[in-house]
Amino acid sequence: MLPTRSNSSSSETARDPSSVSLRSFLMCDTAIIVIGITLGGLFAGPAYAANLVTNGGFETENLDGFGNPVSPPPGWTITGDGISIDSTFSFTGTYDIAFGATASDPSPGKLSQAITTTPGQAYNLSFALFDEVGQSTDTFTVTLGGFSQTITGNQATSYTTETFVVPGADITGASTALGFVGINNIADWNLDDVSVTAVAIPEPPMMLLFGTLATTLLCLAGRRRSAPD
Repeated sequence: MLPTRSNSSSSETARDPSSVSLRSFLMCDTAIIVIGITLGGLFAGPAYAANLVTNGGFETENLDGFGNPVSPPPGWTITGDGISIDSTFSFTGTYDIAFGATASDPSPGKLSQAITTTPGQAYNLSFALFDEVGQSTDTFTVTLGGFSQTITGNQATSYTTETFVVPGADITGASTALGFVGINNIADWNLDDVSVTAVAIPEPPMMLLFGTLATTLLCLAGRRRSAPD
């Protein structure tokens, strides 16, 4: 008679279903947490984009013996005529910059500053601007690298915050000139609170997004099948 084969060996090596289920749950939770942290890092831009302009509010000034600001303001360069430091029409703080050159001036003043940039990077450019008389014939031109925009006096009859996105194609060097020229035939242009910040554009890979969704759905489906009746 042939001996009867014992099933004790297979019983001893069989896996404990509860242990397998627990291990699956832990692996699933870990995968979701890791992918969630990764996605959070991809979507989160910088907490604060630093202003690359030095003394953009013109509040740091060199004063003469009578307490009057001496032109140019620290961090800036002035060439040409008609530019002065003003304390009457500031947007915030104490000082702003006044542009009073006329259309007939052979050398209208230019306020400029070289800022540190990254070639091909786009930038947010903003500043507060006011034309004291609001004439449509008055012009105010801002440039940053290859970018240029002109504003007329009737567009800034009171302080207006002008905001532009400078394309990366207009930024070609590690140092880029920021410049302002104002033409006003009757009174002055007033400039304050100049800011240039890098544009942050998060681009999470689409395959990672789909992978996250698929992983989450599979884990949830596995938990439902493993749940006790």
